[in-house]
Amino acid sequence: MGIPEHLRTKAIGGASFHFDVLLGRVAAEKKWSETRVWGGGGGGHVGRRGGNLAPVQIRSTIDLNQEIWLDLPDGSPYCLQMTNMNVQALEGHPLTVVLVRTRSKEQGRVGLVCNLATGAQFDNSALCLHLAKTYASSPLTAAALSLLAVLVAGGI
Repeated sequence: MGIPEHLRTKAIGGASFHFDVLLGRVAAEKKWSETRVWGGGGGGHVGRRGGNLAPVQIRSTIDLNQEIWLDLPDGSPYCLQMTNMNVQALEGHPLTVVLVRTRSKEQGRVGLVCNLATGAQFDNSALCLHLAKTYASSPLTAAALSLLAVLVAGGI
């Protein structure tokens, strides 16, 4: 699915964003989680008059990874790799995917996925926040980028 040239590149907050849209059917999908655990602190001392002990702090994060293989209209396969988007799609569901690039030659990162069978939309809020922090000073940039991605996907 092509994007009209006037919508392919947009300037937001002083940076140029390049958008591409893919349309394909889900051929395969898998999800897995990764848990990272780390800790620090602890220690201290105990003497005749008392002491001081610092507690150990344990922290963790859990990321949901997902890989969706699409069959594109020309018959070629395309692999989407996403983290913490949790796109809900079954084999055979048609998806529209908006890829976002900040440099014309880099590989696009998934910004938005629309499941055309269910009408559900999944946006990459982590990507929007990263782009807002990196390229703009306005706190509304993440919302603007998400809105622009929806407009591009809809062909408006």
